[in-house]
Order: sequence, then C-alpha cells, then structure tokens
Amino acid sequence: MKNTLIEKLLMHFTPEKTLESGELIRIQPSLIASSNYSINKTIRAFKRSGIKKLINKENIVIINNASPVDTSHQSNDTFLLQKFIKDYDIEHYYEFGRSGVPGIVLEESGFVVPGTVLISGEKSFNELGALGCYVIRNSSNEIALSWATGEQWIQVPNSILIDIKGEIGQWVSGTDIALHFLRNFELPLEDNYIFEVRGEGLASIPVYERLNFARVLFDFSGKPVLFETDQKVVEYLSDIAQKEAHYFYGDDDAKYLKKDVIDLNQVEPMLAVSSDCEEISYHSLSDFISENDEQGIDKIFMGASGSGHFEDIQLGIRTSKFKKIHKDVQTIIMPGSSTINSNLISEGLMGILLELNNEIYPASFFRTLAESIGIYTHNVHMLTTSSQLFLHAMETSGHNLYLGSIMTAFASGIKGTISHPASIHHEETMKQKNETDL
Repeated sequence: MKNTLIEKLLMHFTPEKTLESGELIRIQPSLIASSNYSINKTIRAFKRSGIKKLINKENIVIINNASPVDTSHQSNDTFLLQKFIKDYDIEHYYEFGRSGVPGIVLEESGFVVPGTVLISGEKSFNELGALGCYVIRNSSNEIALSWATGEQWIQVPNSILIDIKGEIGQWVSGTDIALHFLRNFELPLEDNYIFEVRGEGLASIPVYERLNFARVLFDFSGKPVLFETDQKVVEYLSDIAQKEAHYFYGDDDAKYLKKDVIDLNQVEPMLAVSSDCEEISYHSLSDFISENDEQGIDKIFMGASGSGHFEDIQLGIRTSKFKKIHKDVQTIIMPGSSTINSNLISEGLMGILLELNNEIYPASFFRTLAESIGIYTHNVHMLTTSSQLFLHAMETSGHNLYLGSIMTAFASGIKGTISHPASIHHEETMKQKNETDL
C-alpha cells in the first residue's frame, strides 16, 4: 500500500502495519510542550484527575513566556506554574531570561528533529512542521492524560500535497509564499487534513523562511503543515539536535485529498489586508501600491512568532540599507528568544536597530503587547510580520491591518508608506550612481 508522509511518520509511533486517513490510533508522542497560553489549564486538569505521577518526564517541556504579570490572576497562575515545576522536578523548564516564542525555544534547544510528534494544547508550535515535526493540538484534559500515561489517541489526517517548484525570488519570503498560496488555491471543506510540502523548489528556500511559511499557512488555515526533510534542514539542526531523527517521504501515488503546485518563479511580494474586521484579502504588493498610492503606515510590529529568527532580523537590516525609520512611524521589533536577543547584541546588530529608531522588546512581552498597550488603536494603519498578531487584531473593530514580510516592513517603515523592498535598493543604487557621476 502506498502512503502519504504523515501516514508513514505515524506508523513509526504505533504498532499498526498500515494506516488510513480517518483511522483512530494510539501513539506515544515524542514531545508534550506547553507555554503560558495553556499550561495552567493543563496543570489544573492533571490535579483534578487525582493522578500523582508523571510518565516520561523527559518528554515534557514547559516554557514560561508571559511577562510582565499585570493582574493578580496572572500572578497566581505564575505561582501555580512555578510550584508545579518544583513539586514534579520538571527538567526541561524555561523561565524568563531563557525563554521566548515557544516554537523558537524548542527549536534552538534541540528538542525538534525530523520525525518528531509533538502534542500541545496551543497554537504556539505549528511552524515546527517545517523541520519535519508533526504538531498535534489537543485539549488541556487530553494533554494532562498524556502526562499521566505517555500516550495519546489521535485521528490519522488526510493530506493536501503542496509541490514546490522553481526558485525563490530576491524580494520573496516564506510569508509571501504562504499568502500566494492562500490567494490562488481553494481549501477543501474537509476538516481533518494537513498540508504536506515537498519538491525541488525547497532547495532555494532558507530554513527560516520555511518556518515563516508554515506559521502563516497554519494561522490562516488552522491546519498543520509538515515538510519533507532535505539536506538544508539536516545541516540547520546538526549542531543543536538532542534526539535521533527519523526521515519519512510520501509516495507519489499515495492517496491525497488534493495536489497543488507552487511555482516559486510566479511568487512575488504579497500583502494580506483587513480593515475594520472585514474578510482578509490577498494582494501582490506591487498591485496594492499602485491602487493605493502612498498608503501611510503608523505602526509596524516585526518579529516574535513571525520573522523573529536572527536571520529574519539580519535580512531586515540588510534591506534597510541602514536608513532610519520615518519620523512618523513607530516600529517595534521583538527577537524570538533571549538567545536571539543575545546574539543580536554580540554581533553588534542591536545597536544598529536602535540607531535606526526601532524599539526593541523581549519576546516574553508578546502577550501583553497584543492585549493591552494600544498597538491596535482605532483608525491607525498597522503593518506586522506576525500572522498571529494580525488575526488577534481582527477580533476587534476599527483597525487597518497589513501582513507582509520583514523586508516589506523595513521598507515601509523607512518611507512611511506601504512600500516595496526593492524601492530602497533602487534609491540607494541611484544615489551611488549620482555620486559616481559627480
């Protein structure tokens, strides 16, 4: 029998010799990961069960990533979490100062390798599908049961195959590829499916851009994204991986719900747009600029769960040509973890970002930023690289929202209007030409 990538991966975690989509199976997950978004609900569910012992504690990872604590309820939750860590002697615990965006913390700590099955009660880890990790979201009660038994019942999903061809363009990011897909391909009504991504075009996409692709596609579709592993991923993880990897590849003639092809040669910088809770629309950046001449931008948020890796921020700085942010624009950059923050300082990039008039916040501030400091002010035009923040802002009215790449964000911040990153390069080239002519 021919199998999809996810069927082959799941057969590694169950004694079943064959699997079919829709089948209910029992597995032993590689990782059970939680952060502040779900951990206290899981702790309470575990205590209600009356079970006293954790099974396979080495597979449990907990990340404390919500600071500052600004209510008594949050303070009590933090105390409950920290007491649980001590009472049960949880080894893999990440406190403030060594924390950050949950998926990035797991990745840089070496817990994620190809062939991993990760169970979580939240959305915070789904970009890890780009590294060959299957991420399953379940309820707090189910996670608590996995803590106690080391097992989990799941349903084998159908698969949509995305075949990547061509070569990524100069100004194109993983975010752009995901928005291109969402604009051009219709998603099925079927509920139980994942996206499987493979193809010769992957070779031209950096790993950090694959993570951005997976993050945006998951956030906008609600479906897991799982990449086949290639040599770039193996090299990316080679110095940090703590576990043995397992490599699986889907059969060409396996039963797929649908097969789509993305030709990277046809992908250009993109923009997702929503105004006052309207349905999201997808535009090529060039078309949007021509139709909305000099659309002003007031606030820009870059990083955290979208383009928060060191390489993302480095790319943004290169795109900027070291030009300062426009005086009328507020920009916030949030490196994805304490480690990335430290690397930016040691490489001298943090100083450059500050000199270019950016604000820098720690990743643990993301939840507070999203909920309480006014980045969603009515009638303000906000551009972000975070699909999670974009969707969060859509939950309340009065916001003018744009989602784009970190290259688009830097270019727009410099010019004060929604701008193509090539425009900064063009201006710098013309300036150098004029200076040469003189």
